[in-house]
Amino acid sequence: MLPVQYVFHFSNKMYQKSLQKRLREFKQAEDHYAIYRYNCAESDLETISKEVAAVYPLINHLYRFKPQEKIQFAVYARKADLQNIMHLDTENTPMGIYWLGQIHLLAPAAWIAGAEEERNCAFRLLGPVAHEYTHYVIDYQTRGNYPRWLSEGLAQYTEQALAKMPPFSSECLLREDYYTLDELEYCFDFLRDQPLAYLEALLAGEILIEQYSFGYVRKILQELKTGKGLEEILYCEKLNYPTLNLLLREKLAQLRKNFAQSLVEM
Repeated sequence: MLPVQYVFHFSNKMYQKSLQKRLREFKQAEDHYAIYRYNCAESDLETISKEVAAVYPLINHLYRFKPQEKIQFAVYARKADLQNIMHLDTENTPMGIYWLGQIHLLAPAAWIAGAEEERNCAFRLLGPVAHEYTHYVIDYQTRGNYPRWLSEGLAQYTEQALAKMPPFSSECLLREDYYTLDELEYCFDFLRDQPLAYLEALLAGEILIEQYSFGYVRKILQELKTGKGLEEILYCEKLNYPTLNLLLREKLAQLRKNFAQSLVEM
């Protein structure tokens, strides 16, 4: 095992062990795919477990991934619970977070209004399970060696491949801002326009798939596992970062042009 792989496994296990202590008052349930620690209603947990069962085999097949153990989930009944456990600010609380081998989810009732049937339908369309599980898969396939934008781009691509709702906001198509791959890689969470950062990550992932194939993306993830950098891997295919930046800028400009045209035609 490479040193970086040892550190990856050690840090994940230590984090999960520490988290279990903080979640000691949560109930626990287990099924064929996952272990859940939760303080939400049983109906919400059932909604989540059904979605896990639906996307788990599809994503594993897409990425040719075989989990070595059951996936760890923590499910929170209230935003405040997730904020306290993950030390988040109160302004922007996500529906889901992947961190060090653990998937954290807000229960559907915490962010979806309406009757239970309506919540179930909305959760299937908007829920974070596919997105966060893709982060898990990429993290374990690469042993944590990947640029942030690649994981975010592929997670959104996977959501769309499973017929989920489009993950980005159209507001960023009305502006002319642009982030480079270096900005996305090193400053992702601190960029002012987060919807644009996520959109560009998605477009960059799509470019890799369009230029080669999803099979090649799987090959990239396997090579990242050996400790190589993404720039080094892409260079072997004559697709360096400057070229990828140019393709990304062109794809974003075309998307904005199409969006502006659609508004004119409305």
